[in-house]
Amino acid sequence: ELTEMRRVVFTIGFLLLGSLSWTANATLFPKPDDLHSSVEFWKRVYTEIDRSKGFLHDKRDLSVVYQTIDIPRNASRKKRKGIVKWHRQKLRATLNRIAEKPVEALKGEDRRIRALFGQNASAKTIRAAAGKIRFQLGQADKFRSAINKSGIYMPFIRQQFVDAGLPEELSALPFVESSFHT
Repeated sequence: ELTEMRRVVFTIGFLLLGSLSWTANATLFPKPDDLHSSVEFWKRVYTEIDRSKGFLHDKRDLSVVYQTIDIPRNASRKKRKGIVKWHRQKLRATLNRIAEKPVEALKGEDRRIRALFGQNASAKTIRAAAGKIRFQLGQADKFRSAINKSGIYMPFIRQQFVDAGLPEELSALPFVESSFHT
């Protein structure tokens, strides 16, 4: 779980560095090609959907987003978990059903979900995906709020990084670590 969190923070850091208009030194912040789909996924989380929605997606391959789930704003944590659990179970059943049928026999939503895996995906791969479904709550509203709050703190934070001889681009981390929530 800690390794997963580190990977998420690392990916989000790339997201911020790639999305903001600051000039980042390519030698300090190389962007490996295999992180592209992860960066694109986190861009979507932080720009497309707010905390009233979330993505059901593959835990390892972030290019595979199965669906967007609506989460009522006033839902308790327990209610939210129940909604996610219900959708996850339904998707798990769908993936197992898809794994048992030839591509030509699939229609509608089953065909769309099967296409996420590419033409050459085996039934074993699709069955395995049923055990790797993860939910990610949207963060766009929280991120927008952080941008508004950042004006107060960013000049000071940037200067601290410069004074310490650290890459100024690292000053973007509060956007994802705390959203400038003091």
